[in-house]
Amino acid sequence: MGIEYADIKSILSALKHELPEGRGRLLILGDAHIHFSANQYISLAEDLGYELSSFPEVLDPFSLGKSLGFVSTDTLDINGKASITLDLQQRLPHDLLGKFDCLIDAGVLFWCFDPGVVLKNLYRLVKIDGVIAHITGVSGFYGRCYYNIHPLVLEDFYRCNQCRYISASYRAVPKRTSLAMRLKGLLGAKCTPGLVSYTSSPGNIYLDESRAGVISFCRTLRTPESDVIPNNAIGTLIFKKCSNVEPQSPLRS
Repeated sequence: MGIEYADIKSILSALKHELPEGRGRLLILGDAHIHFSANQYISLAEDLGYELSSFPEVLDPFSLGKSLGFVSTDTLDINGKASITLDLQQRLPHDLLGKFDCLIDAGVLFWCFDPGVVLKNLYRLVKIDGVIAHITGVSGFYGRCYYNIHPLVLEDFYRCNQCRYISASYRAVPKRTSLAMRLKGLLGAKCTPGLVSYTSSPGNIYLDESRAGVISFCRTLRTPESDVIPNNAIGTLIFKKCSNVEPQSPLRS
């Protein structure tokens, strides 16, 4: 899937407040193509008050991690193209347990046939006080993943394993932009914010507004429920690991 402008905006904000210092190791899952320019990224960091450690001319997972202030960056996938080749559905190597200060899932969880096993392993990879960010398909990613991940899956899993909810944002693929807007983007102009919904508290698990290009969630079930679900809706959900327990599966009665 990769990392979009709206995703890095949420991640920058979380890292600024949750990892103000001590950014040791970053792990990015997947090929993680970067879908914004270096100029857009630098301008966004300035707007958010995030002090970058370097100003990359070309963005890839490694230059992104360095600019965020991490001492080292690894990528992880099963395809042999990443710096760590690993099947997250199998037992983890001992030397990777609790080694990462931040983990960004840029589109891997929803391609794993046993996502519950993978979630437990991702939890094990991160240090106490580390940040975990999932960029995942919420609806309409048919043919490009095994699962569309409901926000409740992530919220329940991390909260039952003593993690703190930081934020969630949701977006749908925007309508095609004009040629002029695309040219501005190539020249480094700031991205338009688009139709992104944000929530800073847990419990917003019921579908709220849902139409072409817009998706949002709320705390209560609303009737009648929407009969239109936007295609290609993506969520960016971020949590902080506050303890080191043996991860459990959440239960709801």
